Amino acid sequence: MREGLAATGKVITAAAAIMIVVFAAFVFSPDRMLQQFGLGLAVTVLLDAVVIRCLIVAAVTRLLGRRAWWLPARLRGALPRVRLGAPLTRHRRLLRERNRHQWDRGPRSGGQASSSEDGGA
Repeated sequence: MREGLAATGKVITAAAAIMIVVFAAFVFSPDRMLQQFGLGLAVTVLLDAVVIRCLIVAAVTRLLGRRAWWLPARLRGALPRVRLGAPLTRHRRLLRERNRHQWDRGPRSGGQASSSEDGGA
């Protein structure tokens, strides 16, 4: 999460700076209505970039954790599955599923797996 915010922060700040400069240029127009729109939009973009994007979004994603990225089941089924890297081998897939189920049940007592879960070893 922190990496995502750090990577997009520069882009958001640069885009906001460009928009603020363009809207602030409207302030120098002789038309009073255009001056008001320019000032209003420049201040709004500044507030959006600083307060909303940098503070509130970061705080909400930190508070919600993984729930911030929740996707309803209907949308999950409609979106295509994109995988990066090599496909999972059967062994790695089984290990991943076992680890996922382990966290669903909670930590084991003693920190050691029973012999039946390790395949009888």
